[in-house]
Amino acid sequence: MRIQRSIDVNASAADAWVLLADGFGDIGTWTTTVDRSHLVGRQVEVGAQRHCQVSSGPFSGDEVVERVIAFDPGKMTYSYEAVRGLPSFLTSARNTLSVTPLVGNRCRIHANGFIVLPWWLVPLGPIVSLALGFVIRKFFRDLQHRLEHGVPRPEVAARGQ
Repeated sequence: MRIQRSIDVNASAADAWVLLADGFGDIGTWTTTVDRSHLVGRQVEVGAQRHCQVSSGPFSGDEVVERVIAFDPGKMTYSYEAVRGLPSFLTSARNTLSVTPLVGNRCRIHANGFIVLPWWLVPLGPIVSLALGFVIRKFFRDLQHRLEHGVPRPEVAARGQ
């Protein structure tokens, strides 16, 4: 099942790329969808892993480990997949994030996710898509705030990160 979302933000593509790509392991410092995160290793490249701890939503309670499977700084795009910690209602999950410059110090960020459900859950695919869409909207809301204001949303700051 494919889940795609885009958002236009009032920030340069370069700033968005630094936050999303160079800061791949730091996602927990600016979004409400991840409590804590860290990068294994020193730099983001194919094979790099990010560990994310989540305490709410469909991924709550587990540490999700994600691995970069494609990385192209020139095109400002990268892909990653979950390698451990997915909830039982997902067989696999991967996502591609891309940043596109727009006119006037703006950019578009596009997420192209693909999830595989176990056979017994396929009939409920639309409901799963809605639930995951909610998480993605929260992620984009947090991302937009961080890029446009230079600081995380107050809810993230209140966590003490």
